[in-house]
Amino acid sequence: MRILLIDSDKNLVSSLDGALKQRYITDIALNGEDGSYLSSINSYDLIIIDLNLSDINGFEVCKTIRNGNMETPILVLIDRFEMNYKVFSSDRGFDDYLIKPFNTDDLLERIKELSRRIRLYPIADSAPMLEVADVWLDLDNKMVCRDEKRLRLRRKEFEILEYLMRNKGCVVCKNVLLAQLWKYDSDVAPNALEVHISYLRRKLRKELQVSFIKTVHGFGYKVEV
Repeated sequence: MRILLIDSDKNLVSSLDGALKQRYITDIALNGEDGSYLSSINSYDLIIIDLNLSDINGFEVCKTIRNGNMETPILVLIDRFEMNYKVFSSDRGFDDYLIKPFNTDDLLERIKELSRRIRLYPIADSAPMLEVADVWLDLDNKMVCRDEKRLRLRRKEFEILEYLMRNKGCVVCKNVLLAQLWKYDSDVAPNALEVHISYLRRKLRKELQVSFIKTVHGFGYKVEV
């Protein structure tokens, strides 16, 4: 099961991400714009949206997702003091809500309830391999394979390649990659992503003769199919 968490509260994200990733594949967006983008290029089983985002009202994100004809279940997080009749006076595009403050057990129970309601599949059913052209990514053993060759990568290099391969053919913005792979880590160096991409490309070219990670200047990167 893959979950997208859209929340601008870095402390809350840190707490929730630690609990969720023990059970689910979790993507993180720290603002509504990045969350809307991730929801448009990836397939999620559940999207969790905090209504108090730093850039866009959470209801607008729900609307954007629904306008894209996505029926992915949405769970919104809302502060108690914001609860009023207007929240539920019309169809706001979400399936359930959770009032803050809450503990992680409350959230996990609500996710289970939504899972039962819409008959979601567990993470165990996820494919253990990703394929782009003749390159395979072994998610269990954390290796890249091509023909008979095998290549082990450092953790961040592997995570970058996995994310780009999951979004093959699509441009992935730099800020989305940073938010996704470094999440709430404010100490990451400004050029950390570029450095990891450089090492990753070098290893793929040298060991597997692969050069499918392209730079889209002014935007980000993509794996060309």
